[in-house]
Amino acid sequence: VCGFESLMTPGRPDAWDCLGEDNQVYDPCFENPFAPTSSATAPGEVACMTSPFATDVVLLTLDEPLDRDKETSPDADAEAWNLPWGLELAGGERCLLLANIELVLAGEAVHYDCADGGTILGVVDRRQPLWTVIYLADGETATTLADVAVAWS
Repeated sequence: VCGFESLMTPGRPDAWDCLGEDNQVYDPCFENPFAPTSSATAPGEVACMTSPFATDVVLLTLDEPLDRDKETSPDADAEAWNLPWGLELAGGERCLLLANIELVLAGEAVHYDCADGGTILGVVDRRQPLWTVIYLADGETATTLADVAVAWS
């Protein structure tokens, strides 16, 4: 069932937050733009990404047709969700956007967890052509300014 706007790719009308078998959450899931409009007899399919770094997708057959007037999540318009879904830093660290902000360090929200155990504090600085982030490596107490090599939105 897909009934909410994607938190990972907000603002895209073809992106959904879906609930699969065993209450597994998939976000983002994308409609096939070439598929016929779903109906009650053939509700359709969506392709879901588990990570921007993954090369495979999960196909979900919908139990219900997509609701074109999907609900907007309470945080969907917040500035925090105007962030890329995934980042690869110049040093090779790969970081994923968190669905919830539960941690604040040095007065900055932690928006990303990185595969190497590090975190990104605050938002992505997009004021220059080369984007930067405040990166805190695992086990360190001092942050560094890190360049963003690739961003997935």
